[in-house]
Amino acid sequence: MQLRLSHFILSLVTLFALVACDSSEPTPTTAPTPDATPIPAVVYRVAAEFDAITLDPAVANGLEDRWASGELLFNQLFDFDETGALQPELAQRLPEISADGLTLTLTLRSGVQFHNGQTLTAEDVKFTLERVLQPATGSWGVPELLVIAGADAVAAGTTASLNGIIVLDPQTLRITLTRPSASFIATLSASAYSIVPREAVQAAGPRWGREVVIGSGPFRLGEWTAGQFLTLHKNEAYFKTGLPKLDAVEIAFNVVPFVGIERLTAQQTDFVSLTSSDELLRQRDTHGVKVLTTTSTIGTRIVFNPNNEAVRDVRVRKAVATAINKAALLRRLRVGQLAQGILPPALPEADARFTSALAFDRERAREFLLEAGYPNGIARWLILSDESREQIEVIQADLRNIGIESEVLNSGSEGVLDKLATGEIAFTYQSSALPVADAYEAVKLARVGCGLGVPMGCAAEVDALLVQAEQLPFDSPQRATLYRQMQRRIVDDDVLVVPVLWKDVAGLSRGDFAGDTLHPVYLLPRLEAAAAKVN
Repeated sequence: MQLRLSHFILSLVTLFALVACDSSEPTPTTAPTPDATPIPAVVYRVAAEFDAITLDPAVANGLEDRWASGELLFNQLFDFDETGALQPELAQRLPEISADGLTLTLTLRSGVQFHNGQTLTAEDVKFTLERVLQPATGSWGVPELLVIAGADAVAAGTTASLNGIIVLDPQTLRITLTRPSASFIATLSASAYSIVPREAVQAAGPRWGREVVIGSGPFRLGEWTAGQFLTLHKNEAYFKTGLPKLDAVEIAFNVVPFVGIERLTAQQTDFVSLTSSDELLRQRDTHGVKVLTTTSTIGTRIVFNPNNEAVRDVRVRKAVATAINKAALLRRLRVGQLAQGILPPALPEADARFTSALAFDRERAREFLLEAGYPNGIARWLILSDESREQIEVIQADLRNIGIESEVLNSGSEGVLDKLATGEIAFTYQSSALPVADAYEAVKLARVGCGLGVPMGCAAEVDALLVQAEQLPFDSPQRATLYRQMQRRIVDDDVLVVPVLWKDVAGLSRGDFAGDTLHPVYLLPRLEAAAAKVN
């Protein structure tokens, strides 16, 4: 294994002879000779396909910058471990929750320091969540915090102070919610809610997130040249004893996969992501290289547009669901697995035994269309998709086989928003990832059209189950059962979406490191505990 030399100082020791003025022969004294061999630094080098735009976790929204900020530079109150279990991170333990589910009391770990030596306190936590909500920040994390009492006023810009959070002492704070929300603590694991140092952020002003980046994470900011590379150094004062084991992380940006593989085989990098999911890349001769995979929360799904008159009829939606040959799509994509429900396999609430009642069946699909009053099919539908052309061709052929002709637009096409509003676009076929690995997010995504005031058969039963589930403890088995019931209703009865595929994410590692498993949300390596292998 080749380990790279980082920063070291070579000390030169000079020998001086002390000569006694009354002695005829000098008596030399020699200082101990230091070890001339420096200890090599262990550096993990990543070839990233895209760029990091900002390291302010509140607004970082690409995979690379969310990973670098949320996973390496900063910490959240809670985090998911590799088994999918929610664990306390900056919090000392899971919160104490009142009997009505509206009040959460959080106790922080003691002695956690930011990279500037400042001790992390409850005031920093309150400031972080207030800052996410404030309009000037422009954070994507606003919607998930609106369950906090007073959050809507901060988000509207009428006040900067969030009265739903009270700091009880430097290590304790109380959060009041407007409704019970078991998923709220899981929400706080998202990168947008990484805890930042109040005083440092205020002092940095517009320099924060670019020139000034101070977190509490396992690594601290080294050198960053936008669009080219980012170097992070080991946080020697990290609150987790013995971590990190790496001395540094170097990230090269905008490296296309085939160039990354060339660097990997030349031992110039340690990891390259394969977000293109190209089977050729995975089957290539990679002697001495290991393939890292993870079942992510990325799902490819058909989402119906409630503004389209035809798809308001559930029988039309069932026709589409039974017309799509998911197996043929998987053969085109080559990496992933068929999706039966809305709960990604990576979630603990997912049930591997779940099978949709609306399996691929062209004759049944034609019968659904006939029952809906379309004996001659549908002359023209628009589909919105940014997925690969080869996938879209499968879907168009499947629809044509039951009498539905279609054209495809992408998100850059002219008038897309107008065509969504008028209903010309019947459905979208897109890939998207859950921001948090929790079932609540999956249900919310599936029911995105239910709040638009257009009848889509959005069952009140699901709403009731959702309320019931969110009143239970986060890790309650009964909560998981309720979400599985919602999945059945949404997929087979309401047919609000057609889950198609779950995408497996792959990467190549040189194999010189242990513990560099892929994170299911960031899709890049977990490096907090990664270590060089001893050969």
